[in-house]
Amino acid sequence: MAFNTNTIQTLESTGDMKLMPAKIRNSFIKLKRNQERTFRVAEGNYEIFLNALVKGEQLGFKRILNRKTSLGVENNIPEIILTIEGGLIIKNFTYKIMKDSLLEMLNKINKIKELIALDLQYE
Repeated sequence: MAFNTNTIQTLESTGDMKLMPAKIRNSFIKLKRNQERTFRVAEGNYEIFLNALVKGEQLGFKRILNRKTSLGVENNIPEIILTIEGGLIIKNFTYKIMKDSLLEMLNKINKIKELIALDLQYE
């Protein structure tokens, strides 16, 4: 997951962000922080999910359907299931967090639009 933050970065690097009214400027800064935090959480949790899948496969996850007895993975089945289930729980939890975070950001973006529109009306 990535955000296109070029606009905010351009405003910061050119110094134009300082020219904005404080309320709008602070809203942009909070939005950018929220985007960065969301990205870090998603990236970290996805890494945990992938590690769980890799560990599950190392324990014989793909093989248990066809040849569990001939490959000797029957003793690993509880650990395989718990490992894969743990990874899927993290993935599901991450998706829920992402959904909530994206909806929150959408609300913040709409508020920023309203602030800009109000500011333009008073000029």
